Amino acid sequence: MTTNTSDPKMLMSAEEIEVIEGKMKSLGTLLEHPRNELPELQPSIRNLCDFFSAFLMCKSLPYRPKDRQKFETGMTKIRLLEDLLIRVVLRGETVSGVLNERRRLAVNV
Repeated sequence: MTTNTSDPKMLMSAEEIEVIEGKMKSLGTLLEHPRNELPELQPSIRNLCDFFSAFLMCKSLPYRPKDRQKFETGMTKIRLLEDLLIRVVLRGETVSGVLNERRRLAVNV
């Protein structure tokens, strides 16, 4: 008698989980920078932390197309938040400047 012992497909791969854990570690380092305390950055920092926490809580969920789509949408939002934080904290740009540039680029697409 043969049994199927293959593991079920998971929502996130082991590699994706490692990437998220690495991003969390990088965020921790970024949060040691003095510019992270700018009041206008706090909502973005909270959102990014919330995304990471939610993803790690879901790492053992089985794959479902609907959930995978939510994960991929969340990863897109994470990339945007990371870009904002890096540009403001490390490059010294302003939140409004980054957001205005994004709006301008979106209109020109």
